Amino acid sequence: MARQEQIKTDYRGIRRQLARGVSPNPLLRLATLLLASGLVGSMLVLASSIIWLHRSDRSEMAPVRADIVEIVEPRERDIFEDIAQIIGEQEIDKEPEDEETKVEQVDEPDVSGEPSEVVADIEKPPGPAEEEQESEQVAVIATDRGTGGPQALYSSRSGQDREDALGKYGGGEDTENAVAAGLDWLARHQNAEGNWNHARYIRHCRDQHAKCESGLFNFPSVHAVPLDPGLTGLALLAFAGSNHTHMRDGPYRENVAKAVEWLLGHQTDSGRIGDYPPQANYYMMYNHGIATLALAELYVMTGDQRLRQPVKKAVAFIARAQQRSGAWDYTDAQTGRYDTSVTGWQVMALKAANNSGIQVPPRTLFLLADFLDRVTQRSGEVYYSNQNPAPGARGEGMVAVGLLSQQFLGFPNDRRTARRQTEIILGNPPQWGRMTLRDRGHSIYYWYHATLAMFQVGDDAWAQWNPQMKEALLSQQRQGGCADGSWDVPNNQWARTGGRVYVTALNILCLEVYYRYLPLYDGGALDTVGALIATVEHGSRGDAARAVRLLGQFDTEPARKFLTTLAHKDDHALALEASIALAERSELASIVPLLRQLQSKEPYERFQALGALAPMIGQGLAPHFIEALRDESEMVARRASRTLRQYAKQSFGFEPGANREEREAAIRNWEEWWENYRQGEPTESSEPWLVIGVYPDNNAVAFSTGRPEQATIGDELVIYRDGDYVARVRVAAAESDLCVATVLEQTESGGIREGDVVKPRN
Repeated sequence: MARQEQIKTDYRGIRRQLARGVSPNPLLRLATLLLASGLVGSMLVLASSIIWLHRSDRSEMAPVRADIVEIVEPRERDIFEDIAQIIGEQEIDKEPEDEETKVEQVDEPDVSGEPSEVVADIEKPPGPAEEEQESEQVAVIATDRGTGGPQALYSSRSGQDREDALGKYGGGEDTENAVAAGLDWLARHQNAEGNWNHARYIRHCRDQHAKCESGLFNFPSVHAVPLDPGLTGLALLAFAGSNHTHMRDGPYRENVAKAVEWLLGHQTDSGRIGDYPPQANYYMMYNHGIATLALAELYVMTGDQRLRQPVKKAVAFIARAQQRSGAWDYTDAQTGRYDTSVTGWQVMALKAANNSGIQVPPRTLFLLADFLDRVTQRSGEVYYSNQNPAPGARGEGMVAVGLLSQQFLGFPNDRRTARRQTEIILGNPPQWGRMTLRDRGHSIYYWYHATLAMFQVGDDAWAQWNPQMKEALLSQQRQGGCADGSWDVPNNQWARTGGRVYVTALNILCLEVYYRYLPLYDGGALDTVGALIATVEHGSRGDAARAVRLLGQFDTEPARKFLTTLAHKDDHALALEASIALAERSELASIVPLLRQLQSKEPYERFQALGALAPMIGQGLAPHFIEALRDESEMVARRASRTLRQYAKQSFGFEPGANREEREAAIRNWEEWWENYRQGEPTESSEPWLVIGVYPDNNAVAFSTGRPEQATIGDELVIYRDGDYVARVRVAAAESDLCVATVLEQTESGGIREGDVVKPRN
């Protein structure tokens, strides 16, 4: 029992570390997997070392990983380096919820806006000593849309294009009627000054004896929350989404014009939209981001040059308010806190501004892309925050924000994490009854971001999401009376803070999705690739390395061309990163530069190059792996041996730790095998599942399936050697092609060895 409690304690400790950082590096993921699998004992010391190194430096990931490899026993290095790619979060025992995420009792929401005073966990770490200066602020990314004229991105909001989009994407007369009724309700409840207020809109109800219920929490502080800039921005977006502007004749021209003037009148000299006393800045960046988004869209649609400077100033304020982590927090102060929810609105604002030709600094985009990549887990989940409230919280709402933000940055939808995020969203469709104080995942906020994200994914995902979204919204819209066209506020924390105006505006935006934006493959995404290239060319070494890794996720001609050129340069570190990025996309252009990396003086670089070449060994690369068996570094020779065994289903008894004569004898056998093999047509062999690590003290083994997702937790497998039964095991943790299993039984003699074959039970 004491041992089990110790496991739980150490496992939870690492999980708290994961929650406090943006995203755990691969070594923390390794520690989590090993602990979750029961591989403790000496591994606890390794886990502590990993955490210390992880917290001491984030910018130079490769040297940190190399240091870890060096502190492990030679026969164990291979398994650690490969399982380092695993993100295992299998819980030994369910961890109690954070106090901030419990909703057993409805207390007055915290709307004080006081930034947390906790010391930042995620700062941009300095690079090498000679490069401690921040990356050079290079020229901004600009477009050719400086005149602010109507853009193709919004062309489907009117006329025949709108009719065509409705038919193509699943809208219709029912959704259009709902949008029209909703806009009418918003227009009737606008303040004379031009803004919308979440509490005082009821002054404009037709019947003062039957007012539209606000749905707000019944706390004075909630009614006093300064939400007007954000709510006014949301209402403007709803009108603009239906092609109503302040420069186009129509029934709502005056409503839009007054709202625009109100926002412009509440912009400070700093560019911030909204005035906030120090004790009420909790919603500052929410308000500012949404208001900026609305003004930027109207600028694109109308070309009204009066809006250009205000939008430029608002974008500059967003850039200055960015935290060092790359995200944004509630306020523009450097709090050390990141907030993915707040960040999502800034992404939308920057995208809209970019479409109008407003300049966006490359460093802003690089830091943002890097943050979203690190905060997104391989499972598809996305961390919300590193400090109160709810540090480490996740859920479908954050998944939707993360996916949509990366789409707007131009990340492709066919990435594995994006596919998993799509599955998570489709597994949590809109259901009005699920929006409760206890089910914090479901909210109008989630539905809005998920609707935009699924529209961008398109095809089957959109066909599955859209009918459920329509059913949920159309069935709940109020009909008759003053509330006609609006939506009642569900019993959900976020909705009961924003109220009826908030809920109605977001629901209208969901039902305008068919024509509000064109799919991003028609253009409109931020030029993240250009920003990443600028960072590689002008940034610090640490920033450049991270930018190269991010570029590998973009399947575009500029990204491929740049990476290919960089892979052939003499800068070994960046060339290696570029080569690996290409190899991960199975680009054959990566082979030649990776083969050059095999001549590097650094064992880690040779090790990494072999790993990147392994999936392409069928391209006639076996001789290079055979030659690597002679490498002076045992971890390099071990990786070469394992890849050859998987490819050829042979081993020839090669052991990196054996004496030179034994190794040379085995290498000669490998060379003979290749000579015989190449006489026929070279075809890639199927890969057996092989044991790559044995841990007798913990009654466990690690093995590779050669391909992702071939084994799952709980599978019982059998281990053989030369056709003879050796052991029976059960999978305890699995991610991609790497698995950890506990030994259920084994023969008395021989025991399990590296290179043994693992097979499913018949």
